[in-house]
Order: sequence, then C-alpha cells, then structure tokens
Amino acid sequence: MEQKVFFSYAWRDMGIAQRIYFDLKRSGVNVWRDRVDSPPTGNFKEQFLKKIDNCSHFIMLDTVNYREHSKWCKVEINRFIEVQKKHPEKKLVICVVSPEREKPNGEWRKEELVPDQELQKYIDFGITNEAGCIYDNNSKYARSVYELCKIFKKEYKPWKGEVCKKDILDELSVINQLSEKDRKVIISDYKNLRYLWSEKSPTTESRIRNFIKDCELLSYKDFTPHMLLLDYLSAQKRFKDCEEILDQLKEQFPDEPRVIRWLGTVCLHLNKEEEALFHYNKSIELSNNPKHEKQKSYLNSIMLNISAIYRKQGKYQSALSILSELNDKQNELSKDEYVKYIEYQSSCNTRLNNFENNIDLLNNALQKYPESSKLYELLGNYYLRKNDNKKADENFNMALENIKKNDFSISNYIINYVSLADAYSKTKNKQKIREIQTILQTEYLNAFDHSILTDEDRKNIRLVDSYLEK
Repeated sequence: MEQKVFFSYAWRDMGIAQRIYFDLKRSGVNVWRDRVDSPPTGNFKEQFLKKIDNCSHFIMLDTVNYREHSKWCKVEINRFIEVQKKHPEKKLVICVVSPEREKPNGEWRKEELVPDQELQKYIDFGITNEAGCIYDNNSKYARSVYELCKIFKKEYKPWKGEVCKKDILDELSVINQLSEKDRKVIISDYKNLRYLWSEKSPTTESRIRNFIKDCELLSYKDFTPHMLLLDYLSAQKRFKDCEEILDQLKEQFPDEPRVIRWLGTVCLHLNKEEEALFHYNKSIELSNNPKHEKQKSYLNSIMLNISAIYRKQGKYQSALSILSELNDKQNELSKDEYVKYIEYQSSCNTRLNNFENNIDLLNNALQKYPESSKLYELLGNYYLRKNDNKKADENFNMALENIKKNDFSISNYIINYVSLADAYSKTKNKQKIREIQTILQTEYLNAFDHSILTDEDRKNIRLVDSYLEK
C-alpha cells in the first residue's frame, strides 16, 4: 500500500509541528497537514476527514495543547481510531512533546486518548520550555526525527548541509602526518562545537578559538578550521571582527581563494564595495589555478555578488553584462542562485526602462521553478508597473501560497513574508497584509520569542505593522 501520512497536531504547537513536517517532506515522506496542504476553498472538514480515511499512517503530536486546547484534534484522532478498527494495517504513530513547566510529571497523559495507550510505543521529542514550542537543532530532536523517518523507510535529511564540515573531511583525508586518532578528535571537536553553537553556549567562541590552536598543534594548519570561527562571527553580524581575522589570514594564506572570497563578502556587508569587487576578482583569478579546482564551484555565486554590487552602485548595464556570463551556465545554478540571477536581471531591466522584457524572463523562469514565491512576487511587481493591480494581486497571492509550501530557514520565511507584505501595500490590499501579520505573530513571534529568533527576525515581523499604516 502506498504510504499516505496524515499529520495531526494542535495549532498552538505550530512551532514543532512545522519543523517535523518539513523534515518529513524533505526526507521523501508523503505527508499531509491542513495548514499547508488543504485547498483554499471547499468543505474543510470533509477534506481532512477524507485524508484520514485514506491515510496509511496517522502521526499524532501528543502535547498538552493537543489534549486540552483543541477540539479538532479530538475529532481527528477519534476518526482514525474508527478507521483503524476496520483496517488494522493502518498505523498510529505517536510523537510526544512534553512540557517542562506545565505538568512535567506526565499527569497530562493520564487520559486514555487512544485504546491501550499505556502499551503504545511513542517517539519522545523531549522536554520543551514551553508547551509545543521548540525550534532548536539539538541532538535530541535529530535522534527523534531520525527514528520517525525510519518508520517510513526514509533517510532523515536535515535542512542544511555544512560546507565547512565537508572541507574539513576532505582536507583531513590527505594530511599524512595526522594519526587516525587525531583525525577522529578533530572531527569530534568540530561536531561538539556545532552543537554548542546551536545550544547558544556562552563559551562557543572561546572554544572555537581553542579548537583552531589545537588543530595547529596537531599540524593541521589549513584555513578551514578558521572558517568555523568566521561562520560563527558572521552569523552574529560581527563583520568587522571577520575582516580583522581575514586580513591576518591573507598574509598566512595569500593564494587561498576561500580567504579572498570571504574577505570580499565581508567587505560587501561593510559597504566597502570597491574593496569587495577587488577581492572577488582576485578570488576568481586564484580559483582558475588547477590546484584550486574545487573552488570553481563558487564562481557562479561570486558573479552574482559582483552583479549585486553593480546594481547597488547604479551600474545596471555593467550588472547585466556580468549576468550575461551566466547565461550558458543556468543549468549549473542552484535554485537559490537561479532565482537571484532572474531577480537581478528583472531589477536591472526595470531600472533601465526595459521592464517589458521581464514578462518573458519571469514566465520562463516560472516554468522551471513554479514553486518559487520570489518569482511570482517579481511578476506581481511587473504588473504594478503596468498599473494592472488585479494581475499584480493574483501573482502576489500565488507568492503567498508558495511561501506556505516552501522549505526555508526561519529567517528566510520571515523575510519572504515581510517582502510580500510590502508588495501588497502597493496594491492597498490590507486584508492580505493582515493575513501575513497573523501568520508571523502566531506561527513565529509567539512560538519562537524565547527560542532562536534573532533581533532582526523580530524587527522584520513587526515591520509588517507599518504596512497597515500606509
């Protein structure tokens, strides 16, 4: 029987539910949840009851909110129990998220919500600080979602791979003077540091600096260990600190394209545009050396950054000229790179009063990536230029639906929603802005206010309020 998974959860638990859902989708599980997958019109109750009837597995996110604050959850689980009586091959999968401060002793699970509840196995997603609200990246969550994916015979695929880790593994494999024990110590230390980072340990930075010294003592003196520190500092927007470190590394590794590329990106963040251009062009030159063959994979992103600088400087023709060098490399671009490539062209065309060229450009791009919310937003802006608010709104609505279905990091979700709220403000569609405001407040600000939201995330969420005042 084809696997069809129904995911049942309380809306108050949107934080943890959203993460599990996307991890399952990314790992290849055919999972359905009402917030994203229900049609915009029609009988909602009829739709989800039909999905329960036809599912092969029913995931229940067992929380205080599920048991005490949601009438719909009771309807869903009771429906599945009735279906399972007729079709015992259908499986119930219980995922428990237990609150730490609210009824931590397990009393909240005493109610017999499912038959033989005390005999039912469950996957423990750990203890949270607030009921249902968790979005960290700790090992407990990783182990739990790994077990969940195993039920569906799928391999868990985390949201984002770590380029730095791959570089470390590649380099360690060719350093002959390191013993196998030393290699394992370096890899273990690296993983521990990543974990400390995710847990927001106050000692993370000092430990990373000690890790760099330890690597040097073990004769591992390459640039890669420093990348971990640069990643950490840049995530905190400490670009001036990054620049100082990179200036020192440039003397130590004068022919390393990664150092020069990093320096270009840091200068870009510090608004040192001419310096950024110099470093990017130097990095391209160094990457063409055969010994740096692997670094050629970064050339496309460098070209996009150079184009972004020219756009910022108002040199739109120069930006288009750089982008034209990527015309024959479109198939090499990642999805994010391709969308930027189209976005930058569209922006330059508009600035040069060639925005009529954008209709074919954007429609062709949507043929390739119809799920891209940014492309629909750009097409909506094209119709705004044409004073066609109806078509603009149609495309903005498509962008909104696609944001809900896409798989972003939390910060990127927020940025996409806020960008779209700005677009709706131009068509004076306050109803849609309020919808976005509600999503950001309930699904992000309330759920993650004590979790991993940055100050920039919170600032962006509250920015939507200003669009309602326009």
